[in-house]
Amino acid sequence: MADDLERASNALFERHRVDAFGGGFHVPDVARYLALFAWDSGYHALSTVHLRPDWALEELNTLYAANTACCPTSALCPALRNTRA
Repeated sequence: MADDLERASNALFERHRVDAFGGGFHVPDVARYLALFAWDSGYHALSTVHLRPDWALEELNTLYAANTACCPTSALCPALRNTRA
């Protein structure tokens, strides 16, 4: 049962992954979220550290890379604009 949950969680995070800002991050819904949100990224990093530690680190690195001045609350992601129908 734990293996099924891990596979399902990995698949969910894979579907919700966005490559932008020189790295990767995850959004709750690729069709509706057009930005990287610090709040979401924090929780995604906490979740993915148990599944894919490399994703957790990349999530946080991407969050900081999206704004070099400080940690942004949100950053509009042009790559996600193309996913909306």
